[in-house]
Amino acid sequence: MESEEINNAIFKSLGFMDIHRVSRKTLKRNENGALWMGTKDRPSINYGRDYVIRPDFNKDLNAMHEAEKVLTESQQGTMIDFLVIIERQEGWNAFHATAAQRAETFLKTLNLWK
Repeated sequence: MESEEINNAIFKSLGFMDIHRVSRKTLKRNENGALWMGTKDRPSINYGRDYVIRPDFNKDLNAMHEAEKVLTESQQGTMIDFLVIIERQEGWNAFHATAAQRAETFLKTLNLWK
């Protein structure tokens, strides 16, 4: 999966929707924008929607730590199993997994890895 696909898949798994690119200067929709935003608010004619900037889960361990908090105990065990499998294949220590490695195993745990 490409970096943007991974980031958006994790963002969606956390309940965000209406994910789109925005211009860094105006924070308005822009196909060539530098940032991505999303909201958990459903569309309504009665109130505005609160958007947040999507973190770069591939590079930010803190963002991955927050994402991992939504996993159940069973899913946490599955994620650890995936980390250990990749550890053995690639020869690194699962304890020191990078944000990108955690993002991959997070999506594999939720069966969202393509």
